[in-house]
Amino acid sequence: MSVQAFKKVKTPFNDCAVLHEGTMRDGSAYNVIQLDRTHLSDIIALHNKAIQMLSAEEKAFMLPKPASFFVDHFNRNHGNTVLGVLHNGKLVGESIVLNPSIEHPKTGMVDMAPVGAPDSITLIQGVTVLPSYRNNGLMHGMVKAWLNYGVKADKGHALAEVDVNNIASWATFLDHGMEIPSIGVDPSDGTVVYNVHETIPNIEKKRLTQAFNAVAPGCKTCPIHDIETQKSMLDQGYVISGWKKSTKEMILRPV
Repeated sequence: MSVQAFKKVKTPFNDCAVLHEGTMRDGSAYNVIQLDRTHLSDIIALHNKAIQMLSAEEKAFMLPKPASFFVDHFNRNHGNTVLGVLHNGKLVGESIVLNPSIEHPKTGMVDMAPVGAPDSITLIQGVTVLPSYRNNGLMHGMVKAWLNYGVKADKGHALAEVDVNNIASWATFLDHGMEIPSIGVDPSDGTVVYNVHETIPNIEKKRLTQAFNAVAPGCKTCPIHDIETQKSMLDQGYVISGWKKSTKEMILRPV
């Protein structure tokens, strides 16, 4: 065999930082990598392909974005990035990471009081996975990579916004130690959303102890679809800190 056969094949992703390494259900490996503006064509192509493959019901959770959105994303703040899931050299998933700054402080969160200075915040948005790659825990991998990025970038707060009906998404954030302190309504389309938040230092502590998986004293439960009761309890000073999959109940703890 020639020496040429042993050379590593050059791809657009060879030089990307790897933020998380995971394994598919079939045992094959995937990486979550940090993309930049040089990968715009790949990012846009995956977004469009994923939208085309969604069912009508699923499209309610993922609205199409024009190419200009991704260009503006990288231009707006120096720290903005996109995470990509790489499997066998192919991009099969991605998520948008927004890092506000003093010059561009908007977070896009609704009905939520500021949690800190703009440059102390990192947000994840627009999580996308090709339908054929679902049920491989790729959102878990991307959220873990995002939180790893938050530690590396010395961020103080992690934020996300998710449709209350998108169980797979909000469950993933709760599984990683984040909490839901409030419920809002997106003024653009009336969607009811969970505001998800936790400090990066607290997330690091929870990763070490896993104590957040246990129901703490004083906690109460509420059916996952009883949004009005949840909102009332959050207004009273509780936060949603977890959920019981077997009984389909949210776990709320007093702050």
